[in-house]
Amino acid sequence: MNESNILTVYISGPNATGQQLVARPCNLRGFWVVPNASSDVNLRFYNVTAAADVAAANLLLGIDVDTNLASSGYDLPGNGIRFDTAIWIRGAATTIQSITAFYQ
Repeated sequence: MNESNILTVYISGPNATGQQLVARPCNLRGFWVVPNASSDVNLRFYNVTAAADVAAANLLLGIDVDTNLASSGYDLPGNGIRFDTAIWIRGAATTIQSITAFYQ
C-alpha cells in the first residue's frame, strides 16, 4: 500500500461501549461527525482493539462537539495522531448520528 494514501471508514452511532474504527496501527488524520440533536457529543478515541481494554492511559483523543452544529469536521495537523494498536471509538449513548474518519 502506498503510504501517502488516505483511507476512510464510516460508522453509525458509536455508543458508550464503543466499537472498532480501524483494526490496525494507523494515523488518524481527521474526521467528520454528525451529532444527534438530543445532547452534546463526547467522542473518545482509544488505542485499543476491544472495549475491555479501554482505560484512561489508552485515551489518545477526546473531543466534545456542541449539538447546535449540524456537523463538524476536524483536520489533525501534521501526520495526525498515531495509534500503535488500533482505533476504538466511544460516544455517549445516542449522541452521535455518524462519524467518518480519515486515516493512513
